Amino acid sequence: MEATVVMNGTPMPHLVDFASDSGSGMGSYAFRLAWGLIVGLIGMTLALDVRNSAMRLTDHFSSRAPGGETKIFSSVPVRIIGGILGVCALGAAVLAAVKMDSSA
Repeated sequence: MEATVVMNGTPMPHLVDFASDSGSGMGSYAFRLAWGLIVGLIGMTLALDVRNSAMRLTDHFSSRAPGGETKIFSSVPVRIIGGILGVCALGAAVLAAVKMDSSA
């Protein structure tokens, strides 16, 4: 079933259906590509600790922890999790790009 966007009573054409229910087709691959690039960029930023992003995230969580502002853990676990997320998401983005290219 194709979703139609209606603005002011007029159906609007759309180029890519990002929320395709079928799980196949260009829309689904475009969604995976966009998701992979965004999450991959955030994950690699944390993993490489660009501008102390992992330390800032750690400080943000520790300042909102119950019991006051204490040092809960170091930024190393945040960097490791960010690296794993970044590599997996960028891999998913590459696979989506390859599938988009082969299905076109």
